[in-house]
Amino acid sequence: MLLAAAAPAARAQAQAHAQTSVSVDWKAVRDADVERCGLSRLRAGTIERLVGAGYAIVERAGDSGVRVSVASAPAGLRLRLRVEGGGAVREETLEAGPQCDATFALDVISRIAERVDEIASMLPTPPANPVPGAPDAPAQSADPAQPPPAAEVEGEHERARAAVQVAFDLTLRANESPSYQLGGGASLRARLPDGWEGGGRIELTAHPGGDLTVLEAMLAPFVAFQASLPGVGAYLELGPILHLASSDARSVRELDLALAVGPQLAAGHVLAQLLLYGRLRSLAHRVGDEIAFDTGRVGLILRIGAQLSDR
Repeated sequence: MLLAAAAPAARAQAQAHAQTSVSVDWKAVRDADVERCGLSRLRAGTIERLVGAGYAIVERAGDSGVRVSVASAPAGLRLRLRVEGGGAVREETLEAGPQCDATFALDVISRIAERVDEIASMLPTPPANPVPGAPDAPAQSADPAQPPPAAEVEGEHERARAAVQVAFDLTLRANESPSYQLGGGASLRARLPDGWEGGGRIELTAHPGGDLTVLEAMLAPFVAFQASLPGVGAYLELGPILHLASSDARSVRELDLALAVGPQLAAGHVLAQLLLYGRLRSLAHRVGDEIAFDTGRVGLILRIGAQLSDR
């Protein structure tokens, strides 16, 4: 009896919700939060919950809809619900706590559903059939409990970063002497939790000259912090440099050490770095009475390269 009495009310609530459009924005959620707290199913789970309640999920909600924005905060996620044109706003911060795991995603989904219900109840309900005798509008989904197609629930923040990334680049080194070197390199990096990266690179550069040939080979481990993709991160490397120089008069082989630090930009397949470097030694070479090349101690490195994966 109770179930039979509750069924019409549930259907009426679902029909009312079907006339309310809801959009969900996830662009401000950091990838590091998704990986650390197990939030890869947060967007899909939220949409399934709202569709199951009878709401119409759209890309952009109009003046009569509800807009949900989810963004990362220093601790947890900042959940903002805003009604377009209705003037009602609900904002709050959800703390993940020390045990940031998949159960936090369930708490966020439940809170989003509660706030959407609260805001939707304040919106004016348009007439279901404004024209007498007109057929009922088709439902958003034949089965409210059925989740939307996978294409609708796949979001950019569900795409995990590639565990290993390989990149190749063109390199320009310029120092205060002034002298320059051109070349290229390759790097292999591992993606660690919380935006950290670690790996190593090999590099070969040369200074073109008529009477002097200079080659330098470097093998350097590095660490980087890339909070978001795409975005700008911080990069540091330290490694030995094998310095080779030859002319008609003699050949030189020296070992040096260099430290480089600066910003890096990762956007899709593009990886660019602008680094300030310092060397342990300054290696100068003369041809006749003139200095043909000098490595200097301080300089800049510009690298522009391509990554094999866009994640």
